[in-house]
Amino acid sequence: MKKIIYSIISIAVMFLLAACVGGINADIPAILIESYDAYGGSANENPYGNPTDATQTSPAEASRTNLEDSTSSGAISTTSNASALEHPETIPGMTIKVWKVGDLYEIAAWQGVANWFAEYADGTSLDVFTDSPHPLQVVPQLPVINRTRGGGSLLDFYFESSPTSVTARRWVTDGETDASDFYNYANVFVADTTILVPDSDNSYIYEITAMWQQGNSGSFVTYAFYVTASAPVEGPRRTPQLYVSLYTEGLEQPSQYFQSMQLSNNWFPDIVSNDGHSLSGGFCATSYHPLDVWARDFLATLGWAEDAVTFRLYENEAEIELMFSDDFPPHTIYVRRWPASFAAPTDSGVSDMDLWFQYELVEVSNSRFRVVNDGNSYIYEVDAIWQQGRSSYAFRVDTAME
Repeated sequence: MKKIIYSIISIAVMFLLAACVGGINADIPAILIESYDAYGGSANENPYGNPTDATQTSPAEASRTNLEDSTSSGAISTTSNASALEHPETIPGMTIKVWKVGDLYEIAAWQGVANWFAEYADGTSLDVFTDSPHPLQVVPQLPVINRTRGGGSLLDFYFESSPTSVTARRWVTDGETDASDFYNYANVFVADTTILVPDSDNSYIYEITAMWQQGNSGSFVTYAFYVTASAPVEGPRRTPQLYVSLYTEGLEQPSQYFQSMQLSNNWFPDIVSNDGHSLSGGFCATSYHPLDVWARDFLATLGWAEDAVTFRLYENEAEIELMFSDDFPPHTIYVRRWPASFAAPTDSGVSDMDLWFQYELVEVSNSRFRVVNDGNSYIYEVDAIWQQGRSSYAFRVDTAME
């Protein structure tokens, strides 16, 4: 089975490498493949046995002594020398990293059952046990990941202490469950610490079991989270346009806004004919470097006036918001900036290519970033990445006095 999975992934990588330069590239992660059917696949691959057999339980289920209790209980036992422990290890936390609207979010998973055993060099040990209800009994307490179909469905897990192994299972849920649903789960293929969420209309409850081997003893912790369903997102047949707005402090409406100048344009939309068949389509189009656009005065050639793509910053600082047309934001955004003084032609009439790579990355949060009036003017480039392609946009921010 593993060889088949690796072969499929290798073929997918070969197709990605054959894509147009500047289009879909290595920034788009390879798709993983689930190795279990709707009820867990073969018992040999299922770490918990047959999920429909109530007599076989996971370590977490075996530890849940009172599933009707909505509170967790904990017990700690140590050796007689436990008082000598200055820095006892604690149960590791787990976070899920999710890209949404170009921003990376870290979501802390809900911690369930845990049996954490630690041994120390001085011969002492620490054994921490916590019980908990089943994840289906505490859905309102679970962290929520709002998923957008077609916008990427890979979830990465990060642990405070790297586990020896990670397993996962999921339940399809509509928010209402009873005890009969506890064993109606599907095992999920885990690649290192990454899983693939099905691109469907279903909502899922996920439980992750991480295990650590410490000496001759093992520890395990379970974590859970909720993934919501969403309506399908059908990508536009053209690259979305970028609209930028400048907000000053205290103003709910932008003081300046315009459509940004589009430079490179690589797009491979999913085009379907009237009879439902997929059609080939897409294009690759590269343009000038942002510094060259201003150094060689290509604005007119591209159909843009200087004032039409330039913010005038009168205040000490402001905030710029990025909005994309077709209600289709990218899953990743990079913003770079160069001092406008770099956009000066050399003796050959072009900008200095050595300066092209001397940019500053700008931190973006919720599709916004800060600009500060430091007396300098800057040229900005927005590099946006979708599942269907990639495009770059440029504009300028000039400082000004009242």
